[in-house]
Amino acid sequence: MKKLITLMLVLLMGNIACAEVTEEKQEKVILPQVQYKSEVSLEKALYNRESVRNYGCKAVTLENISQLLWAAQGTSKSGKRTAPSAYAKYPLNIYAVVGKVDDLAAGLYRYDPKEHQLVKLKEGDLRKDLVIACQGQGATLLAPASIVITSSHKENTAYLEVGHVAQNVYLQATALDLGTAVVAVFNEQAIDELIGLDENNHTIYVMPVGSKPQKCGCKGGACKK
Repeated sequence: MKKLITLMLVLLMGNIACAEVTEEKQEKVILPQVQYKSEVSLEKALYNRESVRNYGCKAVTLENISQLLWAAQGTSKSGKRTAPSAYAKYPLNIYAVVGKVDDLAAGLYRYDPKEHQLVKLKEGDLRKDLVIACQGQGATLLAPASIVITSSHKENTAYLEVGHVAQNVYLQATALDLGTAVVAVFNEQAIDELIGLDENNHTIYVMPVGSKPQKCGCKGGACKK
């Protein structure tokens, strides 16, 4: 029933045009400066951490996206990454499927951790394609944006590393008073094709992110505000 409702929502959204962006015309979006301090302690974030799959109408900002992507794979004080990687290989790549984020056009973006910027790969709202690839899990349709984590190899260390990254995203989302969850059941080939990965790369995790529904009074899904 849940999947049927999700697919009905997809149909209601209608066909949204999406076009690939040629390499020479790839738009680069410099992300806002990362904030290294907040009013939420690490202990408080750990205590409040939870999986959230329904989202409210409160906007997700470009500043929010900046913090989340930095938490996932940004540069740390040491010059390495915010998440540990065996032998410092860093096989993971981060993508953002953006639907409704303030000051950021809908589309598919790749995160460049070295420059802390986004590189646009496709234009248009891809959430209806993503929810189908995620086998009808509505969180990926309702969320303003989803973080997609991919790997360049299938060694066990990559699967260990993605857990570190996901926890970073969870804690950062909690500190920002946002909700997220890990979507681990999906059609890997469909998402790989959606992103445009080659045979040497594959998708491991999808993490939709959005505001918590109780913050705006709606119950998630169809917000009336």
